[in-house]
Amino acid sequence: MIQDALRPAAREAVATWVEFLMSRYRGRPDSPAFSLMDKQMWLAVIGHWPVDVLQAAVTQWCAEDRPFAPSVPGELKALGEPIYNARRSLNARAQELLRGPDQVARDYVSADDLATLRARLGRGSGIVIVPPVTIEMSDELAQRFRDGSWPQRTEDQEAVDG
Repeated sequence: MIQDALRPAAREAVATWVEFLMSRYRGRPDSPAFSLMDKQMWLAVIGHWPVDVLQAAVTQWCAEDRPFAPSVPGELKALGEPIYNARRSLNARAQELLRGPDQVARDYVSADDLATLRARLGRGSGIVIVPPVTIEMSDELAQRFRDGSWPQRTEDQEAVDG
């Protein structure tokens, strides 16, 4: 089901929705050459969307009661692309969650280190693995960090920790 959420609509479905949208407005050229060229352009721009994203974008365009059809696919794309991008983001997060915490942890921590952490924390404790972060700092500050002389604890921190 997760994989289906991003499955592109069939070419026929894209063509049907574009034809539906265009048929609501007057003044579109009717020549077969234009029709074929127009459909190819629409397929190139929005052909990667699932059919329900396409349907939502067309519905939103029509609901806004515009007196004209979109002149280029990009006008419709502006309505549907945020929906598609949100779905891609949610899909990536769902796949990450389905991998499970142990698999995600193995991406960042060796199995031995993970076992040591679990042994030190005991049963019932959770481990949250955060991806590595790159921090840029001066060479002097980096050397102080390696030496252990930075960061220095403040008196306030000492008082809180006891």
